[in-house]
Amino acid sequence: MAEVLNHLLVGEREVIFPRLKRMLLEPAPRFPSSATNRTGDPAKPASPDFGGDLAAFRQVRRQTVAFLENLGEADWQRIGTTPTRGTLTIEAYARYLVDHDLEHLAQLEATRAMVASWPVTRP
Repeated sequence: MAEVLNHLLVGEREVIFPRLKRMLLEPAPRFPSSATNRTGDPAKPASPDFGGDLAAFRQVRRQTVAFLENLGEADWQRIGTTPTRGTLTIEAYARYLVDHDLEHLAQLEATRAMVASWPVTRP
């Protein structure tokens, strides 16, 4: 669960929110790949600070939501191009963010259900 939370935090803070801001400020920016490890090696372990990551995620999510709430009608159609999803509008990128969240929420719920079903062993 900590790894999923860290993934959501890092993705939004270092990729999604900066890209959305660039899409608003620049004409049709092109983004480099956000994948830092294409070697097949396992990712670095997530931060052991679940509470800190949760607070940081809440903060960056508030920034993202405030940014989106303040867009004008025409701003939603501004575009940017990603290596994996091609050219997207801000609106399409926001919809992707929702789908991404739902995918990981389902993953968290499944993990939580699995852990809750484990028998408790006492020494």
